[in-house]
Amino acid sequence: MIERAAALMGTTVSAFMIQNAYEAAQKLVAEWETINLSDRDRDAFLAALENPPKPISALPRRWLGIVSAPFHDSPSGRFRAGA
Repeated sequence: MIERAAALMGTTVSAFMIQNAYEAAQKLVAEWETINLSDRDRDAFLAALENPPKPISALPRRWLGIVSAPFHDSPSGRFRAGA
């Protein structure tokens, strides 16, 4: 069957297999990289991009305090900030 299909396409079996594998790979990657949204979800997403909520001023300072603090091993094996 594959040999016949390759002959119908006027190519070798190897070239036929490589071309079809490439097309299948393109399709698979495109499916995994594409997000399908309903009309309602798309509209909500676009509205959030156009009008993002105002940041909460206290959050960034707290994050910076946690991220910039040195990390040390705790007796429980967990990591603690600023210990």
